[in-house]
Amino acid sequence: LLAPGGRTPAERVADFFAYSGRSSKALWLENTRRPEASEAAAFSAAWFRPSLLASRLGGDLSDPLALAGEYEKRGLPDRAGRLLQLAAARTRDGERLPEIVSRLAALEDWERLIAVLDASDQGRLAAANADYWRGRALLELGRPEEAIPDLSRAAAAGLGDASYRLFLALRAAGRGEEAGRSLLAAVAAAPDHAAAEAAAADLLRV
Repeated sequence: LLAPGGRTPAERVADFFAYSGRSSKALWLENTRRPEASEAAAFSAAWFRPSLLASRLGGDLSDPLALAGEYEKRGLPDRAGRLLQLAAARTRDGERLPEIVSRLAALEDWERLIAVLDASDQGRLAAANADYWRGRALLELGRPEEAIPDLSRAAAAGLGDASYRLFLALRAAGRGEEAGRSLLAAVAAAPDHAAAEAAAADLLRV
């Protein structure tokens, strides 16, 4: 689906077998009266036959952002993430970038989220938001030391959740005193932040 043209003979053979296997699974699931699973398998199969996907949706496949939504709805996050990354690469004015980043975060596709941010031109996403999402992604990937600079900048810009995520990163990095200060800042910046309030209450009980 991402590269329908210019496929080598070996790639076309691989696509054929990938399509055949998934298509057979979709038919079996349909026969066993499992419509949602059958639909997901059919969309997985259609990835290797874009013409079938076009007829299934009744439209063209020129908008990867809209198409990603179809894969999201059918519980195929990896396919959706790849399409969102393609949508980001095709976005020229940056208007769709916040939505793409938000949807990648919802899919917890942190590696692709970082890749999208790194590939984006400066200024296409507000600096504080870019810092927040890059830091959040690095934190979720278990790289707290790398996350701290980005989250520090986002917290300094006034993003309430950034202070809480900075607290988590500092704590994971073993910087307890700094983590405590960041947690207090998180509670002050966003008094209704339930996770920050709970963490502050736990800290006071220690």
